[in-house]
Amino acid sequence: MAGAEHPVRRRRPHHDRARRPRLPAPATLTKLVDHLVDDNLVYRRIDPIDRRRIRAYLTARGRATHDRIDSAVRAAWSDLGTSDDALLAALLTRLVDALSGAAHLRV
Repeated sequence: MAGAEHPVRRRRPHHDRARRPRLPAPATLTKLVDHLVDDNLVYRRIDPIDRRRIRAYLTARGRATHDRIDSAVRAAWSDLGTSDDALLAALLTRLVDALSGAAHLRV
């Protein structure tokens, strides 16, 4: 896997990514970040350039958690054969496609 880019995301055409938003609704995203703050994984700061924006940054615990998960995913991914790699990418793509219009999952 090259860089921090995930292989499944790398295979998606750019126009496809732009067509479908990948972020949840603002209220849902706020709740998600609230949980990450509560778990001491991120902290918030007001953007010094645009005070309307609030930025989230990884804490030391968040960075350690990210690194641990990233290492595990990279190790598991490298163990996949070419056919497994293609199958997993196709299944994850189908899952994202199926969930992208799932209004009942939005908060």
